[in-house]
Amino acid sequence: MYRCLECKTVYRDKVEYCKCGNNVFEEVPTTPQVQEKITTSQDVVESSRQLLTPAEILSYVVFGACCVLSIAFVMFYGPETQKKEAPAIVEKAMQTKEIPSIDDLWNDTPAYTVHANVSMEDYVKDLVDALMANFELPKFDGGGSCEIEFELDSVGRLSKKKLIRNSANKPLENAAKKMLSNVKRVTPPPRSYDGEVLRFEFYEQNNQYYLRNIE
Repeated sequence: MYRCLECKTVYRDKVEYCKCGNNVFEEVPTTPQVQEKITTSQDVVESSRQLLTPAEILSYVVFGACCVLSIAFVMFYGPETQKKEAPAIVEKAMQTKEIPSIDDLWNDTPAYTVHANVSMEDYVKDLVDALMANFELPKFDGGGSCEIEFELDSVGRLSKKKLIRNSANKPLENAAKKMLSNVKRVTPPPRSYDGEVLRFEFYEQNNQYYLRNIE
């Protein structure tokens, strides 16, 4: 006889597998003292037939149906859902734009407007205002004076700019030089202007600097 090492079931003949699934047996002598239950190979076959109950068979059928439905859902609905969620890729052709030249962007409009169709005397007064609009002195630092001169062309561009008389007051002198450097163009002069040199003087009055035209 043979005894299963797992469930201790005793078989009269050696079987390949025990009903518990074990395939390891030990041989035991046949004696009257052996009280274990003796199971034949025919009993194993019959017991295996009784392993699946109707409820178990039904559960297997339901499980298989669920697997089939899951596969069908993935095959028919999965790709469609992915297509809807996938972002649309839009290809845009590269467009080239022309960069305008610096001449088109540059604005030569004067900071202070003076009029060309006026007398030379009135034009010079407005020109003084245009120059002083670019004069910056951080703070008043004592007296002093200096003179500047320049010429105008027909379109109002300043040329031949000079500081002809320096001042002992260096902040005033530096502010005058910076003003000449910043003012590059004003409104064209009137027709009565014949291209002569225009000369101006910085002078101090009541702790402030002013600019006046000198002949």
